[in-house]
Amino acid sequence: MIISVLLLALLVGGVGFIGTASRRLQGQPLSGQMFRRAFQYVLLYVLVLIVANGAVDLLGRVFGSRAIGDDGFLFAQSLTAIVIALPIAVLLSWWIYRTHRRDPLERESLLYQAYLTTAALTGVAMTAANLQQTLTTAIGSQNLNAEALVGVAIWAAVWAVHWRIIERSLTVPNTVAHVLLGCTIGLVLAVSGLIALLATSLELLTGPEIIIGPYVGLGAAAGMFVSGAVIWSVYWFGAAAKLPRNTAWHAYVLLLGVAGGLTTALFGTHGLIWHGLVQLMGHPELFTDWLNWSTAVATMVIGATVWWYHRTILDPAQRSTVQRVYEYLTAGIGALAAAAGIGMLVISLIDAIAPASLYYHPLNTLLGALPLFLIGATVWWLHWRRIQAHADADPQTELTATPRRIYLVMLLGGSGVAVVIALISGVVDIVHDIGQGSLSLATLYKVRMETSFLAASAALIAYHVAILRQDQRHGPLKAPTPVRHGTLTLVGPADPSLEADLAQHITGPVRLLPVEVAASWSIDAILAALTTYDPDEDVVIIAHERGIEAHPAQALRYLH
Repeated sequence: MIISVLLLALLVGGVGFIGTASRRLQGQPLSGQMFRRAFQYVLLYVLVLIVANGAVDLLGRVFGSRAIGDDGFLFAQSLTAIVIALPIAVLLSWWIYRTHRRDPLERESLLYQAYLTTAALTGVAMTAANLQQTLTTAIGSQNLNAEALVGVAIWAAVWAVHWRIIERSLTVPNTVAHVLLGCTIGLVLAVSGLIALLATSLELLTGPEIIIGPYVGLGAAAGMFVSGAVIWSVYWFGAAAKLPRNTAWHAYVLLLGVAGGLTTALFGTHGLIWHGLVQLMGHPELFTDWLNWSTAVATMVIGATVWWYHRTILDPAQRSTVQRVYEYLTAGIGALAAAAGIGMLVISLIDAIAPASLYYHPLNTLLGALPLFLIGATVWWLHWRRIQAHADADPQTELTATPRRIYLVMLLGGSGVAVVIALISGVVDIVHDIGQGSLSLATLYKVRMETSFLAASAALIAYHVAILRQDQRHGPLKAPTPVRHGTLTLVGPADPSLEADLAQHITGPVRLLPVEVAASWSIDAILAALTTYDPDEDVVIIAHERGIEAHPAQALRYLH
């Protein structure tokens, strides 16, 4: 779990690193200096990992820890790490330090920043992993894991040293990635551990007595929560809360805090209601208890708390860009949840008429679909009603706001992609059964997931296309064409309404010289042609079968 969170954080950071590097290196050739930096920082990072793991193993042995099945090879590895790798790491660090002393611009290198960020976050994750292992054995079996405790000290030192270097050598803008990714790791671990801790505690208090190892799960959850809470508190209150509230800061708060917390809360609420409805009206013996009531309660409470906290630290100004993003983000989450409810409803209907699996009952699926749709629709409507009220009050500003456009594009585009993928996947199964001569209700059962995606995506597309058309009808008018004062002479087919139509867009004299030609006038084409000429210049526009031609009046003498 902890290593997965670290890898995900490093993946996000790697995407940002690639984007930043692409902008900086645009138009610049690769140089030997770039390869030198890549070699030295990658090598130093590998050496740090080798030395830290070796030190943990050797010090653990000093305090009496010994791995099961240790044949001496691990000891040889650890000893080599200290005897060989440690001196090389010290010499390489000294060389890098001297290089930075001679050329301060080395500190602006993206590879240097990436090394410090990666090493510090690795120290964070390994500290958390060893702390969780320490508390698991201490609470679960009342034993002290000496090697894990040593691991906490060693990896915490790696974390602290690299963070100290970051503070002393990097400017504040260059530390944003490290701080926010550290907050991400801490928050994910703290929330996951607290949910598991609360759920395990409820089970111990209300469930049947667990005879074997009743506190092992409690210790593991407590270790994850404590490690995550410490990491998040250090990063958030020590650094992130003091950062400028720029795009990266708001992206963390909105995507991880608000969207992540709200989604977690909705997930837990739906699981709790679904579990209760199945117990009351469904078939509990055929219900896969993938989310028991204690985990659902913990998920709902913790998720709502995370959502509420991050919502309160956003910019409180009404109709600011941040508030708009918050409203459209939460409305989008609600819309997706309601669409998922529609998809589950379709699955339950297909299961009722097609051969279904014996491991569940269509009624149980129906009891899960209805609350999911109602919860998602409620969240969506509470925020969408507020959004539409502002759109009615100030359409000039609201209908052209970037968050609204992104909301519509994301939902319509994502739903369109889902429709295409589901359609292709479903047609493959149908064509296969037709070719095998086995087209039946069993085929309908096979494509029930694709059908549910089609229904959910179609519902999203239908409503939001209507919203998009309404925005186009009631949105702000297009900016008027620059006023024209020169004489405009039109040579082409007779059109009694042409001069009146042009008068709505331009001012100045307009003359129409009717000529029999197989063509028609286009107001948009005329206005587009006029944009290339000075407003005071006299222009002649000639219509013919292939379109129109515009010429300055003074140049007519040169035309043949």
